[in-house]
Amino acid sequence: MPWWNWRKQARTAEAESPARQRYVTLGGRRRIATIPYLLPNDLMEQRRLDFQHYILRYLLKAPYAAPLRSPLSILDVGSGTGRWAIEMATIFPDANVVGVDIADPPAEQTGILGEGVASLPENYTFLKANILEGLPFPDNNFEYVHMRFLAGAIPSQQWGGMVRELARVTTRGGWIELTEGSLPRDGGPALTQIIDWGITMSKRFGIEPKFGERIGGFLTEAGLVRVVSREIPGPIGPYGGHVGLMLQTNGLSLMGGMQGPVVSQGIASAEEYSAALARLPEEFARSRAVQPFYVAFGQKP
Repeated sequence: MPWWNWRKQARTAEAESPARQRYVTLGGRRRIATIPYLLPNDLMEQRRLDFQHYILRYLLKAPYAAPLRSPLSILDVGSGTGRWAIEMATIFPDANVVGVDIADPPAEQTGILGEGVASLPENYTFLKANILEGLPFPDNNFEYVHMRFLAGAIPSQQWGGMVRELARVTTRGGWIELTEGSLPRDGGPALTQIIDWGITMSKRFGIEPKFGERIGGFLTEAGLVRVVSREIPGPIGPYGGHVGLMLQTNGLSLMGGMQGPVVSQGIASAEEYSAALARLPEEFARSRAVQPFYVAFGQKP
């Protein structure tokens, strides 16, 4: 597709996208009603996602891991607040950067711009799309396709097809990069209990919470080559210094966001869950808990 036509394509895809998203309130938090997503979709969660973005960028020492040169077309699937896509649009000003997500980005998107940035980059756009229903782009359309932290929204049986869909819209010689987390480890009994509740809830939604560890294999199965996969262990708690405290804050917010579904499913009572959450800071102060992240990228032959 000629790249002068990319904004027209985005407008067309938006016009053909599903009707306005429906939400429900559960445990005092707004959630998307039409997908089995385990976390809320509200201002508090948007702030957590941005906070998590900075943690990951610190751990990676860069906003991406693939060996990019000067891509002219970038797709961010599950773009959330749009922070990563907007940063990439400023890093690669000659690239057309498209963010897609099932939910609209924050209404006040200027709040996610960097210091000194007065408006959204002209080479960035957003459109609404659901990866589980297919991406509204032709084959071989993007030189770099990026997706991260969707393990809590992708049923386990759909992972293979989803990665193949990412490969479909990637140009030959282009790169796909996936980033996911997995379950925290080496904590105390309260953390273990919350994880057990979360696993029970995930399986009821058809979601495998440890699929982050398999993202490199999914790229290989989709036919990509030069696949690189690595674990990035993040320390949780004071022993990890500044980033450890950031990961503790992020983890407490993430696990707090899961309380509504766990309680609504009858897996634990609100009192039990709240009590376990309250014990976590003390546990993190005594333990050497780890939050593993997994990054994998591969090239389309």
